[in-house]
Amino acid sequence: MQIKTLSATLAGLLLAAGSMAISAQTITIGQASVPSASGGSAAISVSFDDNGNANVGAYNTEFDYSTLTAPTNYLGGIPTSNSPLCVVTDATKTVSVSRFSATPGVGLPDETLCTITFAVNAGTPAAAYALAHDASPGTTAFFHTDGSDITGSGTVTDGAINVVNAGPPTITIDTTPLTLPTVTFGTTTSGNIAVTAVAGGGSNPADTASFSCTAPAGFTVAPLSGGPYDNGQVGTVPANLAVSCTTGAAVVNGTVACTATNTTPSSVNFDVPVTCPAGTMSAPVLTPTPANGSTVTLGNGAPGATTCTSISIAPSGGAGATPAEATCTGVGVTVTPSTLLSFPVGSAAQTVSVCGTLTDTANATLGTVTCTGTDGSAGGVVDWAFTVAAPAGVLAPANVPATSLWSKLALFGLFGALGMLVLGLRRSH
Repeated sequence: MQIKTLSATLAGLLLAAGSMAISAQTITIGQASVPSASGGSAAISVSFDDNGNANVGAYNTEFDYSTLTAPTNYLGGIPTSNSPLCVVTDATKTVSVSRFSATPGVGLPDETLCTITFAVNAGTPAAAYALAHDASPGTTAFFHTDGSDITGSGTVTDGAINVVNAGPPTITIDTTPLTLPTVTFGTTTSGNIAVTAVAGGGSNPADTASFSCTAPAGFTVAPLSGGPYDNGQVGTVPANLAVSCTTGAAVVNGTVACTATNTTPSSVNFDVPVTCPAGTMSAPVLTPTPANGSTVTLGNGAPGATTCTSISIAPSGGAGATPAEATCTGVGVTVTPSTLLSFPVGSAAQTVSVCGTLTDTANATLGTVTCTGTDGSAGGVVDWAFTVAAPAGVLAPANVPATSLWSKLALFGLFGALGMLVLGLRRSH
């Protein structure tokens, strides 16, 4: 063969320089896949890697493709080479590879030497058709740049043309029940359902698979569909379906229903139970005005009169349907209302009236008001106390003398005497 002749020639030219070991440089014959049903082109690359040894001056090998031609010819023509470094000889069903440095002392680079293209006929049986090198002495060899070691180490990695049964990807959706994380009432919680796709037996773009899903009431699912995907696109299948819901006062259950079509087998249903937990509820926080511990003072009035003041209770924040609650009672005073006050989330402030009886002296501690209950504060407990003070009662001013009956009669008499005097003076003149 011509490679064996080349090896003998190189050996004769380079042997005189001595002997030196050569590291495990590699020639790699590539692989390609072709669908059985439709056939197609298989491009096989041949490459060299010096594996760190920069002093490889020449190498050669030979591989055959007879498995594709015997006993039945599965090729649609003679394989073609894109480089003179790789020579196809159809008579022997071989490809000869040879390379040597054109500059003495300069090693060969890592490179792809050539690409051999095989036209595989439609209907070729599914199998791995080997492209194996000839390991005979001289047919596969590596040489140092100084020619010292024609038997130096080196390896050839064989290739293959893989004819595979065509088929769409297989899509699988995880059906493990999914319970979404618990969050605050009225907020969104999310989780994922895994979607995987495995390439089918072939690479025919016409073989595709898709999926579609339906979200149950109360849930959202994204995406609701995907595809069509061929075997070369399986990496674009989403890693998961994002499932979400808005939490309410009660648990909500449902089923995400998905179908993978034109897959293996042709149609598969996937039902995924999903649970939206009840939201975490919190009662509003209650704030009194005046503040807890303050003194409230009754209004003014006469001794013995009943006067009043008020305490306002305002809710803030909270989530869900749990209300805050408070009950206020009095000692020495009357509190209205003295029944339970309820404050749902978003409700308005409420007022309790505090009333007491005044005396003729001020009283700094006429009575007390206490309020107890539960709310959304850090401790969750309402425990307030107020002191009730009363001013001294004040009597209304007494009647002035000029407004008494005798004073009025005296004034009438005086006015009458003055009138008689004026009349007598007029007559004397």
